Amino acid sequence: MISEERFKTIIANFDKIKPIMVVGDVGVDKYTFGDVSRISPEAPVPVLNVSKEWMKLGLAANVSDNLSSLNVASTLCGVIGEDSNATIFENLLEEINVKTWGVIRDPSRMTTFKERVVTEVQQICRVDYESNHTIDEDTYKRMEDRFLEFRDQHSAIILEDYGKGFVDERVCSYLTTHCNELNIELAVDPSRTTPPQWYRGAHLLKPNRLESNLMAQALGYNEKDIETIAKLLIDKLELKKI
Repeated sequence: MISEERFKTIIANFDKIKPIMVVGDVGVDKYTFGDVSRISPEAPVPVLNVSKEWMKLGLAANVSDNLSSLNVASTLCGVIGEDSNATIFENLLEEINVKTWGVIRDPSRMTTFKERVVTEVQQICRVDYESNHTIDEDTYKRMEDRFLEFRDQHSAIILEDYGKGFVDERVCSYLTTHCNELNIELAVDPSRTTPPQWYRGAHLLKPNRLESNLMAQALGYNEKDIETIAKLLIDKLELKKI
């Protein structure tokens, strides 16, 4: 385990890190909070008395938000729609001083928007507004243009794949190829639904335990030991770290 002293040393140096480019699926998380004291007479469902609502950046945009809180600058590259939630998304970015230059608008998509209805003790439901179809060629080319424009200003790239259609095989191949050629660190947070081969050549892969098991199975292995799976993924996907 990392020592407390080492952890504090790392944290203290965050503001010296050059900007990081965050690429991936983006969206808005809305929380509707209240308490439940009765069941609706219209249907056997709870009635929420709302006391507060708030919105925050979600998916890959949450990573930029976290980096900002750690005094690390970032540029976000993702795709949103041409709708009212897109405006909310851009306003939330501006509130944390993350530029919207890398955000691509696509009128064929909805801006991913997830609303969670919650109380102190439970989540009652979640309502999702999203498009999951793969990005078209025009959007992909615009992503390439953003990368070429911003790459020299960034020390590393974080690829956040939530399986919403922005991260496809073209995007993965393009980023791994260019990052290896330019010696730019590429860290990948994978989706459990994406073929693991798409991430081959990344410098760092960060799956959770379930994603690790699914990736090993997709590669034809039924290993259960987490260290064995880690070594397997490093070998088969030509990774530097996991």
